Amino acid sequence: MELYHLNDYCSPDLPLAVWPVQKAGAIGLHRHDCFELVFITRGTGLCRINDLSYPVLRGDVYILNPHDTHCYEMASSCTFYNILFRRELLQHEPALTPLLDDWESRTDRKLYQLENDETDAEEFRFQEIIVELKKRLPGYEAAVRALFAVFLVRLLRRGNCERHIPPGHRPSASKVFEYINAHLGSTISLRELAGVAGMSTPAFAGAFRQWTGNSVPGHIGALRIRQARRLLEERKLTIGEIALRLGFYDTCHFSRVFRKKTGLSPREYRQLGHFASPR
Repeated sequence: MELYHLNDYCSPDLPLAVWPVQKAGAIGLHRHDCFELVFITRGTGLCRINDLSYPVLRGDVYILNPHDTHCYEMASSCTFYNILFRRELLQHEPALTPLLDDWESRTDRKLYQLENDETDAEEFRFQEIIVELKKRLPGYEAAVRALFAVFLVRLLRRGNCERHIPPGHRPSASKVFEYINAHLGSTISLRELAGVAGMSTPAFAGAFRQWTGNSVPGHIGALRIRQARRLLEERKLTIGEIALRLGFYDTCHFSRVFRKKTGLSPREYRQLGHFASPR
């Protein structure tokens, strides 16, 4: 199996390599001696990590630890960024240390899912990074580190909002998140969650956006889509059963929302990953 070394792509003084990939097709099994991020900007495909296959969609960011084995099978329309780096790149960013520690300690799938506007913003950010790396104008190393750190901060906030909840709000926030997870199959109102948190509705709406960077409907909608992807991959439930479990009105409503968010119908997503629908 091929082992790729980061030093073959960049200077040891700036341990980061970034390049866009278009019309990738099939990329054989390999591994790296560093972290790798795969950021999907368009299209669909299949990513196989440590013998497990996962469908990929626009906005997905997959994290691979050093020496994780992986390969890709991307549609011709799929475009993505490959990002290789070592944690020494961020040694002066202590706020990101917990994020990297979390990645290194986990063997499960490490996936972040960005919204369309976030995907557009981060694609532009990586275009800026590539320009800086290419032109190497004075101060480019600092610019590259800063741009990449902002991207990782977005992942930090997306992956674990509890890390930036004010300490005084954490007991209330914990109750709210537990309530949402327990009632994901039901209609959940802003007033209902405000009552769980023990706040007025306006105060809670502002606090929730501070905790998550999202509105209550936006957060719940994104959570339902993440759960839907997982359940479709597990292939234990029919599409209708998944729709019912996650609080959609019916299969048509589920399919419409899922397609709007992912670009695929639930059936197409299941087929993309070669997951057979249960009978």
